Amino acid sequence: MPANQSQSTYSARTIILVMLAIWLVLVTSHISVMVVHYKITKLPWLFRELFDLDEEQSFGTWFSAINLLFAGVLVLHYASKTLEIGGHFRRHWIFLGFGFLVLSIDEMVGLHETLNSLIDISWTIPLAVIVFPVGLAFLPFLARLPRPTSLAFICAGALFLGGAMGIELWTESYADAKLLKTLEYNLTTVLEEAMEMLGIILFIYAFLNFTQRTSPHLSAMIDTRSLESWPLSAMAKPEEPPINTTSKDNLANA
Repeated sequence: MPANQSQSTYSARTIILVMLAIWLVLVTSHISVMVVHYKITKLPWLFRELFDLDEEQSFGTWFSAINLLFAGVLVLHYASKTLEIGGHFRRHWIFLGFGFLVLSIDEMVGLHETLNSLIDISWTIPLAVIVFPVGLAFLPFLARLPRPTSLAFICAGALFLGGAMGIELWTESYADAKLLKTLEYNLTTVLEEAMEMLGIILFIYAFLNFTQRTSPHLSAMIDTRSLESWPLSAMAKPEEPPINTTSKDNLANA
């Protein structure tokens, strides 16, 4: 690494490990607080709210919003460089980046809760109607990515949507039965939020691995070489030879 970059470059490996550590602490804290509250002794609401991953004003919501914002900024930065050299699928990268920004806003202000109050059906139904055609439109985009990156993006999306839509739809039965203030419900919501957070972390990890070989401009800020020994990088190497980042044609395929 050049000496003049040493002060401004952050290790991608460290970033991912810190994210995973915070994720584990948040999930464990939620479970511990709920078990104590419902099985041992009642805890003050304001204290529980801080650790309840299902609440908007909690450490978990802040962490998720930051991760979504980080993912959006990373993708839009990459998209801006792709736009400069006329790369293929730049509109997909831009759409994806702004999508993360919207999700970050929703995480903090609860746009989907507002939608739920305006319609008679679960917000997950109209969202599914939108997600399906968008997913189809992204198939050519995913097909052009390296296979390990594509599969990781799909798994990240499945984790996030499985939590945000699948588990969310499942837990609505607890609301109908007025069982929201139960340990069972609160252990179900932690699964929802944990899947969402882990999906975003997986996406960021896969994206940083992808840019390791395609985007030296991003590596100037984040040292993606620190991920070379990790599973996704090892999977990618036999399939994808290093990309000549000085070539306009190679970058255009990204």
